[in-house]
Amino acid sequence: MVFCILLSLFSLFTIAISSSVFVSAFSLVNDFHVLVSLKQGFLSPEPALTSWNSSNPSSVCSWAGVFCSQDRVVSLDLTDLNLGGSVSAQVSRLDMLTYLSLSGNNFTGGIEIANLSSLQSLNISQNQFTGGLDWNYSSLSNSLQVFDAYDNNFTALLPLGVLTLEKLKYLHLGGNYFYGKIPEMKGVGRFLVRVAVCGLSTKLTTIIF
Repeated sequence: MVFCILLSLFSLFTIAISSSVFVSAFSLVNDFHVLVSLKQGFLSPEPALTSWNSSNPSSVCSWAGVFCSQDRVVSLDLTDLNLGGSVSAQVSRLDMLTYLSLSGNNFTGGIEIANLSSLQSLNISQNQFTGGLDWNYSSLSNSLQVFDAYDNNFTALLPLGVLTLEKLKYLHLGGNYFYGKIPEMKGVGRFLVRVAVCGLSTKLTTIIF
């Protein structure tokens, strides 16, 4: 009887470990497919993204700009790679990201980031993104600390949804064409804000949340 119980416990332990390994591997494969999809939307991805080998999923953690932890992609840094094209909404499927930088490229069209509940730093500055930033910020509200959208072609109402970002320490919206009233901000902390109204950057300091 004792032997049977031990055998059953061992079987359950083995199944649990196998399931965990499978889930981790499956999740990394998902990350791989998301990155391949992103690359397909980029213009001039070579030679900067030559290492992004779509035929070898197991190599994803060694790709340029990609950093992994516990077999998941947690950081994507594509800063100053002279990339163009669009950024697919698929990027929001990289659900373990803590850092995302698309800064210093020539990306065009709209962009929306959502459902990245671990994201701490988001930099989309110095591109040619258009439209607005009226996103659903609820999934970012407890994690995002840095949001830099400086120097794009956004033309829309000020994205007041950023006021729900409880951990935010740095926000830069300058160099765009946002319009609307800058609201009184009270409640959570202190940070530096740069807001562009009709293309003119206004610097507001010592803002009390």
